[in-house]
Amino acid sequence: MIRIATAFALLLPALLLAHDGSPRLSRSPEERFCGMELIDPFLPETYRPSRPTLTGPVSYRVKTNFRVHYTTRGADSTSWQYAESVAVYAESCRARVIRLGWYPPPPDQGVGGDDRYDYYVRQISGAVGVTPPDSAYTNPFPDGYSSWIEVDPGVSWASLRSLVAHEFHHAVQERYSKFEQPFWWFYENTSTWMEDILFPGYGGLYGRTRWNPSPLLATHYAINSRAGNYEYPGGLWPKFLAEYYGADVPRRVWDLCGRHSGDHVQQDTDSVLRTYCGSGIENAVAHYAIWRYFTGTRDDNLHYDQAERCTTAVLLRTHTTYPASGTEGTWDPRGPGGMDLVEFRTNGSQDLTVSFNGANGYTWRAYVLARRGSATYEQRIVLNSNGDGSITIPSWMVLTAVLIPVVVQWSDANDSTPALTFSYSASVADAYAAMADVETESLFLGQSIPNPVRDAARIAYALQQGERGMLVIRDAAGSTVREYAVAGQGTVAWDGRDREGRRLPAGVLFCQLTAGGKSVRNKLILE
Repeated sequence: MIRIATAFALLLPALLLAHDGSPRLSRSPEERFCGMELIDPFLPETYRPSRPTLTGPVSYRVKTNFRVHYTTRGADSTSWQYAESVAVYAESCRARVIRLGWYPPPPDQGVGGDDRYDYYVRQISGAVGVTPPDSAYTNPFPDGYSSWIEVDPGVSWASLRSLVAHEFHHAVQERYSKFEQPFWWFYENTSTWMEDILFPGYGGLYGRTRWNPSPLLATHYAINSRAGNYEYPGGLWPKFLAEYYGADVPRRVWDLCGRHSGDHVQQDTDSVLRTYCGSGIENAVAHYAIWRYFTGTRDDNLHYDQAERCTTAVLLRTHTTYPASGTEGTWDPRGPGGMDLVEFRTNGSQDLTVSFNGANGYTWRAYVLARRGSATYEQRIVLNSNGDGSITIPSWMVLTAVLIPVVVQWSDANDSTPALTFSYSASVADAYAAMADVETESLFLGQSIPNPVRDAARIAYALQQGERGMLVIRDAAGSTVREYAVAGQGTVAWDGRDREGRRLPAGVLFCQLTAGGKSVRNKLILE
């Protein structure tokens, strides 16, 4: 909903607290009306609010599927043109969600005049829009509910499409499940992302990334945080799921959430990713951290669509002298998806070694993005059971590198982890041999690009002049997966399949280069 109404707030003061119990941050009228500050519409199951009464004689704008209630008198006064626009925008939203495979809001058993979905244009104290649940509608979802929507007549014409779309998608979600997870963060995530899906160019997600906290200005906050209205710029999460894995993934998550009673969005997201995408929520959370780096001025046209419209993700710190070291400081990762960005700059002729040490007892991922010119090489640090590991990035890959440690686990019934600590260090050394040097004195085997691998990898190698050798990919048991005869220097392209063309399961593999009685080996991670 768009900021909970005062009457509802008196009944539910706890809903106005952040996830950690601190007071919610208020926003300016401009942010409420143009950015549209959105807070949960859900009420306790035992409380059923009554339909609103307008301040003057009621008129209607009626369409095929919607009835808009409005008046031209009193505090709720608006024009028929405004009410007509609400009705037209709502019909457009309904047609589009159905085309995208979502269930539309259910009928309301004649409440409001007939079975059409009801919008009420009325002044809402402290809010610009709400979507209260009405009554149970369990076909086909056991926790499904009907609802209605209220829209404040003070919302500008420029923001009206976005408001109608946001609240309409709340009505869609309530048909799937009224009780989905504590604090309903994914509920707000999804509706904020859907604003621009239903009305491209009119959504408010990109502007909300400039709110603080947001996933780009408070990167260490958990995905499911609600501190300071984080859940609205948190629409970057379903946007990532849709663009990385497939446009239907958020819908599949809501559908699975609705198929069984209770709240379990984390488990159902994991199930959808494993069933349809060959992945899992830990992989998704990890790559979501990487995608957030490529926003604003760092947009590379390979990650988020319209990433240039977002603010630029902030760095924890930048190092230019070595050895270097540091900790999370005050930016301690606060749960699943909490991450930091640490930048290292070299002179272009040095190998860079980065070590990471995460708090014990939690599941971490750590990546290094090695950047040189227009190329970015994504490398994963293989961590042991204590969350420790290191990686060396060769000089030809790196002028700037970014360490990205990210928490990838939910650890308790509240779908959260405590604030965590980590430390890191980095050192540089003059490069032993550059790839351009044909007179290489020893074998060179580059890390796979990318690493981890989803569909395809490129593996750079170099042998001494005149030598021939074998580049072999083996599984953890030592069995040969693929092998390539190599000579000189170059790159092997591997498609993630074995010699029989079968796609391999996720896991750790080893890439080994052998020539002239010498051998060198690297780890390769397949997701």
